[in-house]
Amino acid sequence: MMIWFGSVLAGAVLAFVVGAIWYGLLFGGAAASLSPAYAEAATPQASTLAFEALRCLGLAAALAVLIRWIGIESLSGSLLLALLVWAGFQAAGLAGAVVHEGYPAKLYAIHAGDALAKAVVASLSIAFLTTRFG
Repeated sequence: MMIWFGSVLAGAVLAFVVGAIWYGLLFGGAAASLSPAYAEAATPQASTLAFEALRCLGLAAALAVLIRWIGIESLSGSLLLALLVWAGFQAAGLAGAVVHEGYPAKLYAIHAGDALAKAVVASLSIAFLTTRFG
């Protein structure tokens, strides 16, 4: 199976939108109350948005490579991949900051939830669009 490049771009865009909703509408106030970095950045700068877009593209590209290498051809397989990537890398990595650096557990939950939502949306969209157009 070949990965359709458009599916990687779509996965990145959807992950970016999820992040904007996550921090803009759902948990921005909570994050601001827990971290001065969020309190000071009520309106994100263009450089911050560009960096986040590149992060989402990196996530989507990595998921696409894994989907192809593993040979995932179903939405359920791509969902499982997203959950494994999130649990093994993103959630576990963030948890280290809570344990070793005193990072607030509530802020961890906000960031971990965002990472999970992005991984799921990107992985599902890549698998879905690749099976349709790839």
